[in-house]
Amino acid sequence: MEISREKSGGKRTHGLVFIDFGIKAFRVSDFENRLTDSSIDLYIDYSGPLQIEGSIDFMKNKEFYNGFTYDENIVMSFLSIKPIGGTQFFAGFKFGDAVDYTNSRAAKSSLLFGGAQFNLGRHFSVNLRDDFERLYINEGEIYIPNIVQAKLIYNFNVRTFVRAIIQYRYINRNPSLYIIPVEKKISTFFTQFLFSYKINPQTVVFIGYSDNYLGFSTLKENVDMTQKNRTFFIKIGYAWTK
Repeated sequence: MEISREKSGGKRTHGLVFIDFGIKAFRVSDFENRLTDSSIDLYIDYSGPLQIEGSIDFMKNKEFYNGFTYDENIVMSFLSIKPIGGTQFFAGFKFGDAVDYTNSRAAKSSLLFGGAQFNLGRHFSVNLRDDFERLYINEGEIYIPNIVQAKLIYNFNVRTFVRAIIQYRYINRNPSLYIIPVEKKISTFFTQFLFSYKINPQTVVFIGYSDNYLGFSTLKENVDMTQKNRTFFIKIGYAWTK
């Protein structure tokens, strides 16, 4: 559920506008010279004042899965803006054909996402993101997932930081459109807290805690969100050099 593009390096000069467009293509085959993936991508990239960066892609893909080759026409776009130092807002979408891998059939997909990043002073940063997708066929919606995540980082100095990740995921399915039994609704809540300390350039210590909560609904029962597991961990990383 993520859209991204590699950008060329270099600083953007204030007030200037950059536009880049072109066509990219690739083809992947297996050892029997059978097509597994191919894509033709017509793209336009834009960079402008306020560190605005945007792109739009028109893609014609082929994908081989479970004995069938699927044709996919897709349009996707991304927009990012940094109005002031340390602040960024971004959003994007992806619409078009998709593959329903669980049921091995062609489908349609609509993906929307957005978020923001804030650097509050020299030490504290906040990252927020929300992803929403809809997978459907003519008979109705197959599933609708929504993922909301917040990541908070505080850097004490170049050696030490603490990080917290909070994520909520909700999936709404239509069991009548599945060939296997599935939960009608499922929700999870995940948290992770991490402390990192760099002893020296080669050695880093991580101390952390995480837990998971799960709730679901079927045609026969509803289970409220309860703690599924929790983990305490300590990790030491060492880089060998010659």
